[in-house]
Amino acid sequence: MPPWPPEPGFGDFVGERRLLEKQIERISCWAEADAPPRNLDELHNLPVFTEGWDLGEADLVVSLPRPYILPAEGIDIF
Repeated sequence: MPPWPPEPGFGDFVGERRLLEKQIERISCWAEADAPPRNLDELHNLPVFTEGWDLGEADLVVSLPRPYILPAEGIDIF
């Protein structure tokens, strides 16, 4: 098991995603400037979500006669 969080120099990890020094510096400068908001005109448009089923209406929708409460502790119920 690697040290967690994975530290550089302890092996190569598939799909490793680390910030570059330049990116870390940019975030640090932003934080030191009291995290000013971006110009809202530069932001991308928000995604538009459709109502209903994305893949078409379901063949079968099953409802329980009463709510089922799964306890936070205990064994799995199959």
